[in-house]
Amino acid sequence: MNMRSKTGHGTEGFTLIEVITGLTVAAAVFVGVFMLSSQNIDVIRSAREESKSMLAIEYEMENLRATAWSNIVAYGSTRTIRGSDNLALSHLNSGGGTVTLDYEPAGDTNAPSRRVTVTLIWTGHDGSTRTNISMSMISKHGFLR
Repeated sequence: MNMRSKTGHGTEGFTLIEVITGLTVAAAVFVGVFMLSSQNIDVIRSAREESKSMLAIEYEMENLRATAWSNIVAYGSTRTIRGSDNLALSHLNSGGGTVTLDYEPAGDTNAPSRRVTVTLIWTGHDGSTRTNISMSMISKHGFLR
């Protein structure tokens, strides 16, 4: 059945109000999707930075694991690490850090173990200062669990 008005024009199609309403809804959906995707990108960037900082810490711990106990005892209490010494750290913006060896028990220079603290500091993608710290114990026989 063909429906035509008395003027002969068809009733098929959308009115201007319907088109504007549809475009408004579509724009709102696109804005929402864009906002979510930009938040996801920030989360992914932060996760990458955290991952790189953990790789840098693992690198420092593995260097200590491969170091003879006599050299660890001679290290002193704090060593500065830079991106030129640690490839993962070089990928963090303004990245730097320290490896600290403390006597355990405290003050006992002949103690058979040391507490290792690796501290990394870098500038995040959002301009904030980020920090990652890891601690472990090392003895004459390797890392303690």
